Amino acid sequence: TTLLIVPDFSIQNVEAFTSFTDTLTHPLEPLGIEKLIQLVYFHPQWVFRDGADRMGDQSAANFARRSPFPMINILRTKQVRLAQKSIPTG
Repeated sequence: TTLLIVPDFSIQNVEAFTSFTDTLTHPLEPLGIEKLIQLVYFHPQWVFRDGADRMGDQSAANFARRSPFPMINILRTKQVRLAQKSIPTG
């Protein structure tokens, strides 16, 4: 895991940050990198795309991806899958 914290980048503009994250995410599949890494984004004003409409921007679900500063978490896909398998279900 690598955590990239960008405290001065789009801290007041979550839409600009989301646009930037789309720019980072889109090339992963064509390059075949999504099998190696995953990018997870955090922002102080984060709201899931349909979260504000369904539950309001202060819904507890939105806080799962909020952080004091804009952040990009770079994860190894293999480690994510291994961790997911260890979560009990049912």
